[in-house]
Amino acid sequence: MDECLRKNIPSAEFTTPHGGYFFWVRIPNVDMTELRKKAKENFVDLRQGVLFSSQNGLKDYMRLSISYYAESKLEEGILRLKKCIR
Repeated sequence: MDECLRKNIPSAEFTTPHGGYFFWVRIPNVDMTELRKKAKENFVDLRQGVLFSSQNGLKDYMRLSISYYAESKLEEGILRLKKCIR
């Protein structure tokens, strides 16, 4: 998934997880609450970073779950997400 993110959303900043089920991704100057609305319209879901912040921060972060879907489905989701960012 990290390769797919780098290729399709080059502005994305993240550290490849070495275990666990989540990718934390930062996309500078993108409001994740608005992005989530657009993404859901395109059958992709994410959790905005602000949901995990005690001080209303992490507004340009999102958490993506990678635990359930096959790699091909994750790539399809990234391509859909890419369209929502434009």
